[in-house]
Amino acid sequence: MLYPYISVIDGFKFTSFLDPRENDSFLIEGCLTPEQADYINSHHIKSVTTKYMKEFDSLKQCPGIESICIEGKKPYGKDVPVESWTYEPSGLYNLPNLKVLQISVDENDKLVVDLKDISTLEGLRYYRNKRCINLDKAVNLKWLEIWHYREKNLMELKNLKKLESLNLTWASIVSLEGCEFLESLEELRLYYNRSLEDISALQGNADTFAFLDVENCGRISDFSVLETLENLEALRIYGRNKIPSIQFINKLKHLESFVFDINVLDGDLTPCLRLKWADCFVSRKHYNLKNDQLPKNLKTNAD
Repeated sequence: MLYPYISVIDGFKFTSFLDPRENDSFLIEGCLTPEQADYINSHHIKSVTTKYMKEFDSLKQCPGIESICIEGKKPYGKDVPVESWTYEPSGLYNLPNLKVLQISVDENDKLVVDLKDISTLEGLRYYRNKRCINLDKAVNLKWLEIWHYREKNLMELKNLKKLESLNLTWASIVSLEGCEFLESLEELRLYYNRSLEDISALQGNADTFAFLDVENCGRISDFSVLETLENLEALRIYGRNKIPSIQFINKLKHLESFVFDINVLDGDLTPCLRLKWADCFVSRKHYNLKNDQLPKNLKTNAD
């Protein structure tokens, strides 16, 4: 029986890449065979996932590859002890059209990708700090997702002028200092960043910023910067944080959606009534409105 996220087409395996609902990435287990290379090229396949592959020189046979996910060596669906591996990433630097890279190798494996050697990269996701070096040289990145980022702020990213979307999960950051230099930033997702206290630097992104998602960043106590984000369209805040009031909503003329479970201390939820959509997932006795009284009129593209 195949692992649920694998399908077989023409005798070749495909798995999911960025979208877990779609098995749209050609799976290479071990070495790339001539038959696999021919199929990738003849069917103009852009996305591949590698597993059990220590070096990537063979991928130069498929210059049309645009997206690569490098997975670890553990068998699908199994948690078994295996020895650590050392990867040789130089073959990645010879792919002329590589735009998206995801690194999800096993925790103890040794793999370091030098981003200054992949000038075409537009999207990057990796799960451990120091999987990539020269992050500041990846100046064409449009989206970036890092788990366990170990820097205390975002100054390392200040040269990423084209970055539109940033996702940080389980990071060690204390402040967002540096994000004000990301002049194209539109979306920021902050999940489980337990040390994060200061988000005031977001004021420097007011011209472009449209979406903010904060979840379980419990040390943030000052949300006053939100009222400066005049182009904000969607806001989501989950966690045990407290906020004096949500009157800032009245200053955000482009805000359409606010989803939250934080404690609004003054209990006044009426600013939500001017929005297209508002969800309050924790009802509190001092609130003057219940969730079913909040607007639910936001239409999707499918409507």
